[in-house]
This record gives sequence, structure tokens and C-alpha cells, in this order.
Amino acid sequence: MAWKCPKCGCDNGEEGICRECGYDDSRNYGVRLLPFPLPERVRREYALQSSDALLKEGIACLMKDQEKESAAKAAACFEKAAEKGSARAAYCMGFLYYCGVGTVRDMSLALEWYRRAAVMGDIMAASAVGDALLYGEAGVRNPREAVKWYRMGAGQGDPVCQFRLGCCLEEGNGVPMDQAAAWQQYLLAALGGNREARKRLDMLNRTAALPSASVGGKTRDTGSPAGHSGSEEKTLPCWKAAGEGNVLRLFSSGSGVVFGRALPRKNIVSVTFLDRRIPAWRTSEPGWDVSAEGDGSVMAWLRRGQEGLELYIGGEGGIRAGVSCRSMFAGYSGLRRISFNRCFDTSQTVDMKYMFLGCGSLVELDVSGFQTSQVKDMSGMFASCYKLEQLDMEGFDTSQVRSMRQMFFGCTNLTRVKVRCFNTSRAADVSGMFEDCRSLLEPDPTQLDLPRAILRSNMLKGTEWEEME
Repeated sequence: MAWKCPKCGCDNGEEGICRECGYDDSRNYGVRLLPFPLPERVRREYALQSSDALLKEGIACLMKDQEKESAAKAAACFEKAAEKGSARAAYCMGFLYYCGVGTVRDMSLALEWYRRAAVMGDIMAASAVGDALLYGEAGVRNPREAVKWYRMGAGQGDPVCQFRLGCCLEEGNGVPMDQAAAWQQYLLAALGGNREARKRLDMLNRTAALPSASVGGKTRDTGSPAGHSGSEEKTLPCWKAAGEGNVLRLFSSGSGVVFGRALPRKNIVSVTFLDRRIPAWRTSEPGWDVSAEGDGSVMAWLRRGQEGLELYIGGEGGIRAGVSCRSMFAGYSGLRRISFNRCFDTSQTVDMKYMFLGCGSLVELDVSGFQTSQVKDMSGMFASCYKLEQLDMEGFDTSQVRSMRQMFFGCTNLTRVKVRCFNTSRAADVSGMFEDCRSLLEPDPTQLDLPRAILRSNMLKGTEWEEME
């Protein structure tokens, strides 16, 4: 049976790939004929009244009618704007060449324009370059190079690139397979609003077993697993808290490092804070220094318990947090309990963003002793703690917090948050704060006083109060 190209109308027999324009019937290009459905983020550029007159004119042409002359005029506008330095216009040129609208379809030129736009700073273009290289749409398939572009976009916070990078990490496509890192990228993409990432997380949450917590060959109760040197990775900047000593260092948030030790975070099943440097059960196996000053005032030990690897952190008289606790426990997907034992002083902490992000196995978390009077950012602090049912925040002082964006996002089993006074008077961003907290009974989020909240979208989405939003 003869097959006719839906794009140029050429009769191509039964091949499914047009010999004239290159249209491939097996791929979903998202665009066939006019009217031209530009990506949402490009149309938003028009809605926001972009100051770039040529870019705006080009978008207007494509949104105007179904005449081919309009598409050709749009291409001319985009090209002129790109020559003047518009990254978004360069992206639009790549998209036009990709779809063959207003110009001849040319995947090599599309990739060239996408690269140009990405280098100029357009994060949409980074995902487009990655897609073209991953699937070989320009004739050359290069998954490793694709991952580099995805990382570029993911590093700039693009949810699409974060999701694509997560897929590559999960499948080992162009990069060594790393399930924990993939899961973390899915979380970030979901927090950024990517629906595919949310679906993927839901599926993983329903089907995945708890990560293995084997010690990997060690017969002693403490020490680093076999195959790991225990060397520290590069640390993040850390500021000393008020007072003397005992400041906990903030390490890299990578999935393969546990407070500076090369070990997958998913292998840790419990974390316990102690007010002494040497635990009573310590053997001849030494711990490692996790103090900000590098003076041994705060030490960490591992030991193998009945459920898996247990992490202990201790300092004489307790432990002090630095200015930032961002992502401190993010990605500890196998973690079931964190016991601070009122030994963790957070009185000088300003940033708690993503502190417990993605602790999907966590069932016990006592933060009642936290001092939060200086904290300004609690975005995603407990996001995706799926199994957490109750949370004691009675001692929290949230009077200085500016952002509570997606603070409890995805806590699907959370029923009660115990608070004395949830002060939200300075919160400017509460979007997605209780999103998907479908089991929540108290507090009643509709009673929160939000005089400065500018961003409120999806605050109650997926809860029983959704219709009141």
C-alpha cells in the first residue's frame, strides 16, 4: 500500500520515510503542519511581552494563521534576532529546521542552531541538543555527548534536562548506571513541575524494593565497605556557627558520598547523633573526621546492624550546624530513622532547603529540637518523604522563612504535622507547599496567614482542600 508523506505530500511507497523532505513516520516530532504549536515556554515569551521585537514578531507570525508565508517570515525574524545575540531566537531557528516549517527540514542545521542557542545560555536548547545526539537525529548518535548537554541544562535547573539525565543514569545510557543518582534527578525534575518525572517516581515508589544495605564484604561492625578507600570528596563551603568547635562540615550532595566517605547513600538505614566523640561500642576500627575545622571535634562511624549500615555522628557536648544544611540528607533513599537526640544545634542555620529531600523510606524523624529562628529557606525540606506519617515541628520558629516552596511535596502518607504556631507572615513562595499530601488531617493549611505570599500555585493540589485553593 502506498504511503504518502503527511508533510510534503510526496508519494513514497511503503518506506515510511520521505525521500524528499526526510520526514520519518516512526518518530513523533510533535509538529506536522501549520498552525505551528510552539513549545509552551516559547509562547510564554510572547505572553510576557518580550523586549526583543524581532523574536516577538516571529512568534506572532507563527501564532497568527496557517499561511506558509507567515512561517517563512517568522524564520527570517528569528534568524535576524539570533544574529543580534538572542539565544531564544536561535533555539526557535533550530526548532524550525527540525520541523521543516518555514524552511527546508535539515537536522544538521537544526542541531547547529540548537548548539548555538545552548552556548548562548538557552536551557531549552540544551535538552534539544541532548535529544538529537542521544537518538542520532542528525545522523550521528553520541549518548556520552548527549549526557554532557543534559548535565549543562540540569545544572541550570531545567526540569526537562533533569528528567532526561535521570533516564540516562537509570538505563546506563552514555553514563555508568547509577540508580540513586537517577532517582535524585527525577526528584529535582518533579519538584520543577515535570510530569513525566512524577510518573516515573510514582512507579519506582510502587515497584522498587528497598535498596540493599550490605556492607560489601566487611566482617567487622565498623569501618568503610570493601572496595572503598574512605577518601574524602571535595566539600562545599561551610561557615562556622557561633561558639567554639564541633561544627559539622557540609559535604557534596552527590549520591555516592556519605559525609565525605565514598559510599552510596542508599546503603545507610539509620543516622544517630551523639554528644560524645567515641561511641561505647567502638572497636579498633577508626571513624573519620567530619568537622568543619578538620580538628577531629566531630567524628563519624559506620557499623553493621541487623537492618544494614548504621551511621553515627558524634562530638563532645553535641554538634553544631553551619549556616547551610542544604541537601544534607538528600537522596538517602534507604534511610529509615534519623535520631538527632537534641545533640544538633541549628541555631545559626539559614538554609535548610532540600535537607531531607527524597528520604522515601524514612519512618522516624525527630526534629523537635531544631532551632530555626534564623532559617530563611525551607524549600523542599521534607519533599518526597513518602512513608513519613507524623512530624513534630512544635519547636520550629518559622517567622523568618521566605520560601516554603514544596516543603512537604509528595508526603503522601503524612497525616499530622505538630506545630505550636506556623508563622508564615514572611513567606513569599508557598507554591506546592502541601502538594500531594493526600492523607493530611492537620494542620488545616487554609488557616495559614499568608500576607506576603506572591507565589501560591498548587499549594493545596492533591489534598482535600484543593477546591478551596
